[in-house]
Amino acid sequence: MMKRLLVFTLSLGFWLTATAQVEFYGTDIPSKLAKTTLAAVMSGSEAYQVQLKQAVEQNWKLSSFEFVDEAGFESLKGNPDYSFLYLAEGEVNGLPVDMFTLAIGSKNKKEQPQVLKQLIVDKKKISRDGAPMVHLYVKNIHAYVKAVEAGEVKDRTFSQRMISSKTYRLKEELPLMALETDFDATMTPEKRNEVYRGEINIVSQEAINDVILEEKDVAVADVVLSGERREMYCYKYIFDAATGALLYYQETEALHGKKQGFIENDLSSISKAR
Repeated sequence: MMKRLLVFTLSLGFWLTATAQVEFYGTDIPSKLAKTTLAAVMSGSEAYQVQLKQAVEQNWKLSSFEFVDEAGFESLKGNPDYSFLYLAEGEVNGLPVDMFTLAIGSKNKKEQPQVLKQLIVDKKKISRDGAPMVHLYVKNIHAYVKAVEAGEVKDRTFSQRMISSKTYRLKEELPLMALETDFDATMTPEKRNEVYRGEINIVSQEAINDVILEEKDVAVADVVLSGERREMYCYKYIFDAATGALLYYQETEALHGKKQGFIENDLSSISKAR
């Protein structure tokens, strides 16, 4: 399980405790969300804002929604009639990260919104040529809430099982599209072919964007590095490009320039999945 962390929301000087990746705050969360208006916060680059708006308009079915700027978020964050999608800064494993966050307004106006779900993301990537990745994050968070509603997720352990139960699709059904840089330097093409039982296609970010926006039946890799030089962590995701389902997740220390991307253990674990 992931270590506890601190989250810094937007430009505010207040800290709150949450758990990234796998959260659970009770089966009543879907019904509470349904009674709110989702405020998707338009911050950051124009590319990010365009894709966030499209992703919410196309995929958010849990409640009504609207779009607000950072000032709007500031005025609404203490209102329990609102929920929020936004980018937050925080700390995981002792290193700074950016997180795509779903939260619900607090009943106490002096408190921060209650964080319901977060995904560690590469803010630089989604601010530029990788902005369409946001569609995956919106779909994934949406699916998580629906899984809680259906009783498929009853606690954090059940959420992890959801990931592992779908991993087999990578070797049997879905070709994996990834950047060359998504793999550690030790994972040469020859080594990947030796270890991995599925199909791997090394492509450009533009090609990954296309399959996400066209909802193709493929899997896409998303690798996020935190920290600098000697002290780093690597967060490795594989998503279903069509549904946003998380097919694989792992995190590893990436010390001294090593393990910066998928390593042999990752590909071996996927190949052994049932």
